[in-house]
Parts: sequence; C-alpha cells; structure tokens
Amino acid sequence: MSLVIYLFIAMSLIILLISTLPRRSRFPGIPRVGKTSGLLDINRAAAKREFMNNGHRLVDAGYRKYRDKPFIVQTEDMERLILPPKFLAELRMLPETKLNQSIALVERWLGHYSGVDIVLKSRHHSHVCRVQLTQNLPEFVPDMAAELSFAMSRSLIHCSSREYASIPTYSYVYSMILAVSSRVFVGLPLSREKAWLDNVSAYLNEVAAIADSLRPYPRLLRPLLRPFLAPKSRMDGILSKALEILGPAIQERQKPHHKANDLLGFLISTSKVVNPKEITLKLLVLNAAALHTSTMVAVHTLYDLCERPSYIVDLRAEIKDVLKEEGSWRISTINKLRKLDSFMKESMRYNQPNALSFDRIVLTPHTLSTGLHLPIGTFISMASESMSRDPTYYSSPDSPTIFNPSRFHQSFARTEKPIYNPLKEFTSIEPGNLAWGNGRQTCPGRWYAGVVIKLVVGTLLEGYEMKFPEGVRRPENLYRNAGTMPCVKQEILLRELV
Repeated sequence: MSLVIYLFIAMSLIILLISTLPRRSRFPGIPRVGKTSGLLDINRAAAKREFMNNGHRLVDAGYRKYRDKPFIVQTEDMERLILPPKFLAELRMLPETKLNQSIALVERWLGHYSGVDIVLKSRHHSHVCRVQLTQNLPEFVPDMAAELSFAMSRSLIHCSSREYASIPTYSYVYSMILAVSSRVFVGLPLSREKAWLDNVSAYLNEVAAIADSLRPYPRLLRPLLRPFLAPKSRMDGILSKALEILGPAIQERQKPHHKANDLLGFLISTSKVVNPKEITLKLLVLNAAALHTSTMVAVHTLYDLCERPSYIVDLRAEIKDVLKEEGSWRISTINKLRKLDSFMKESMRYNQPNALSFDRIVLTPHTLSTGLHLPIGTFISMASESMSRDPTYYSSPDSPTIFNPSRFHQSFARTEKPIYNPLKEFTSIEPGNLAWGNGRQTCPGRWYAGVVIKLVVGTLLEGYEMKFPEGVRRPENLYRNAGTMPCVKQEILLRELV
C-alpha cells in the first residue's frame, strides 16, 4: 500500500480513538430517556439506532414522565437537551448570538457537505422570504393558479367525468407544488424546463443522502470520508448543473431595466454583491424547504379529507361560493377560505412534521430562570408533537387526541357566521404550536406555504371528486428519527366534476 493510504488509515484510527474517549456529562442529575452511550461511547451507535426506530415514542415518553422538567435523549445525530415549554417565553426572543437556529439546522443536516451552510453567511435568504416574497403574494397568486392549471391539465387528463382514476398522491402533489414554486422562484420559461425541475428534486434528495451516509461516523472522520462517498460526486454535479442553468437568468436579472418579479430576482436585487454560486445555493436551499414541508402538509390534508368525506361537501361549497364572489383565484380568494384553513390547521396539528422543534445551538453560556446552566455547544429542542396533543393547549372543543376540523374555526356545524379569529389561522402560532417554530426565527416562508397548500388542495376540491380506493382507510404515518411523513405509496381516486 502507498504511504498516503497508510497515513489515512493511521489518522482514521487516531480519530476513532479520540472520539471514544469518555466525556463527562454536561448535565449531571438531568434524567435521560432511551439508551445511554455507555462507557467510552461503546453504545452510541445502538442509542442512535433506537432513536431512529422509536424517536417519537422516546420523546413523548420523556414529555409525559417529566412534564415541566428537562430531559436528555440521544437522537440520530447528536445528544439533545429537551426543554419543557415553560421555558419558551424566556428563550424565544434571545438573539442569534446566544441561541442559533441556523447553526442547529446545519449541524442536523451536516450542511457543510451539501451547501446548506450557505444559511450561515447571512440572514439574507430569510429576509427575502419574510419581506419580498410575502409582500408580493397578491401579484403571485394568479400566476400560481395559472401554473397549477397548466400542470393539472397535463397530468390529470385521464381523470374524466365518467370514471375514477387513481393517482399516486405524494408524488403527484409534490410535482404540483414543484411546478407552482418554480414559477414563483425562477419564473417562465425556466420554471418549466425539465433540467431545472430535475435538478431541484435531485438536490433535495442528495442533501438527505449525504447526511444519512455521514451520520454514523465520528465528526472528525467525516471530512476524510466525504470525498469517497457516492452522494458527494452526485451533489457536485447537481450544484454545477444548477449554476449552469441559472447563469444566464442571473445575468439577465442584473441588467438595469430588469424589474424583479420572482424570488431569484429578489435575491439578486437585494444582494450587496451578486455571487452567482451563492445565489444558486440560496435558491436550492429555499426550494428544498418549500417543497418538503408543503408537500407533506398537503398530502396529510388530502388523506384526512378522504378519511372524512362528509367535510368535502362543505369545503367544496365554500370554495365555489368564494370563487363566484371573487371571480378567480387571487389572494382575497385564498384569505376567505376559512373552513379549508381550519381543516388544514387541524391536519397539521394532528400530523406534526416533527417530534422535536425549536432546535437551537447555545453560542454563549446561558442560565435559565430555574438556575439550570446551558453551556456553549448545547443542542436544545422542545417536544413539539407531544405539545400538540397536550390538553394544556388543546382541550376545546374536543380532546387533542380527536381530529376536529372546527377546532380553529367553529364553522362546519353552524348556520350563523362564526366569529373570525386571526390568531387561529393556519399560519398563526398559538400556544402549543411549534410547527412553524417560534420567536425571532419563526419560519419566514409560512405565508407562502399556506397559499401554495390551500391553492393545490382547493383546486383539487373544486374540480374533482376524491376518495380512497374501495376498502382502504387512511394509511398510517411513517416515523423515522424525529420526522413524520405521510405514506408515500398510497393512491387516491379522482373523477372530474361536471
């Protein structure tokens, strides 16, 4: 063997030895759920596997057992301190110099190896979503509706008014949201180019593949292993191709006469210095975030509707009445769909995206009101899924274990007009709800996500009858690590309304 190989093996062994040195617990006396890492971290891999398979149960067991007290759990990526919700008020508005969400995101997804670490350079991407993207939603909605109509006309041609036809729910909804989001993010004609659409999807997949392939190895060993992994070469190709595709569009949007009218244009027009590679990475990361969450929530909503078909009639009537009043899909149409909004919000509460949320890395030492000291490097989270099923926050009008579409808008069983409460909208953040995060670093794109999901679900309800195949009930959710996914294989039946 060559000297280089010998040196690589020797360095790897040294790193493995260092990674197994015993570490003193940062939180003596704080209870733990799940397996411990054991002496010399010999059981760390087993603890990670346990969380991968039973993470939701472990977190919920800790939440129920310790209630208002912190506990520790070894997740698939790192050891976390799970704080009870009573600390939310004192932590939610702390500056990023103390508690940092972006670094926590990069740590969880090993973003240094996939370009996700672009979010650490500045909050530029977040600001553009919160301000320019949200403020321009009224202008975007008609184009989004037109793009959705175009995409559906090509993909649902087999769903005639005579016979029901099956569609693969998850992949179909994903393709619709990809089409609509691409129209908003890069505009025509680029948004319909297969090369761009394929590249966006490939990036989302490879971010997860890189993280999954590197997580089992010690932190110090990952930079040495990454060049030899298949996802690395695929990711390099994806980033290179994305830059090649976007290059001409980035140049065009820098011309003096160009008016920014898509997310790419907003990113460019608000940049102090336009770096094409950074702009491309920001766009890919924002695409990944928008596609993943919006698709999951929309699919959950469709499954919950097919499981409870009696609500479809009410929602379709609301949609048709509002469209008759407004004339077409526009932001005012979206905002008036209160019943659909309530159904979506209950579906997201009932099918939380994650067992853990409010992920933060402690950057400067902080002491909680109880005297608990959080040293630098502590990874904190809160049990968002358990909170969403906690009677402390959701006891009216029904137990939180019951799916009630009227929970946030008392409309389905009433003839009189209910009182509208903006604090109970799909995008609002009431006590107990961490689906959008909380505080300074709340999801900046949630208003856009709400529009996309409502547009996709609403358009399907307006134009099609829908149901599960005969004898099929709502499929169980898929749980892996802390994440929750709707079943990706389930089909639903559609038939065009006449």
